[in-house]
Amino acid sequence: MKCWLLILLPLLFFGCDDRVTSAPGDTGGEPMVTVSKGLMPLAVGNWWEYRTDAAEPESTCTFRRSIVAVREIRNNRYYLFVDSIRGSAPDTVFYLRNERGTGVMQLPYPADSCAREELLFRYPYARSGNYYWFDQDCVLVLYNFPGGPCVIGDSVLRTMMYQRFEDGDRHRSVSYAVSSDSLGLMSQTGDGPGGYGFDIVTCHVNR
Repeated sequence: MKCWLLILLPLLFFGCDDRVTSAPGDTGGEPMVTVSKGLMPLAVGNWWEYRTDAAEPESTCTFRRSIVAVREIRNNRYYLFVDSIRGSAPDTVFYLRNERGTGVMQLPYPADSCAREELLFRYPYARSGNYYWFDQDCVLVLYNFPGGPCVIGDSVLRTMMYQRFEDGDRHRSVSYAVSSDSLGLMSQTGDGPGGYGFDIVTCHVNR
């Protein structure tokens, strides 16, 4: 069975004007060394490789998630992420940024003037078990530091665990493990029927 790249993060598309139409990979004149400090290590050139979960072993695959560009949108600096399987065309594309005092925010690609920004991870937070609301999004902190362990090669890392409810629907959620050591997303699991997931294999991060 052919291995297809899954749609890994919730993306919204709207029919408005003022779209950013630059192709992935074009940095738009921004310096390549630009780094955003925060929960997610955001810098052009950062990449992560993940292994997908599947009921049938032949359906699993490894894909790479890379930051390929920086954009100024609505007076905020966003980092453009592209997911791809080696030898295949780029698939999932989206923007992320760190918002101080709020967390990690997401926009669809291409972004337009009325695309809704989504809260992906809340940070900082008070303690495990806290719910945070942002517009239509609800994020639950399952475990804060030190959280659960994650293994990359010979290294054992600590992670923070989140559960994000899509549009506040308790039956549609995705669980995430994010590195406490500023290495980014370590794993993702979809909850409920048709759930999907992946785990970190390796990464290259400028932080």
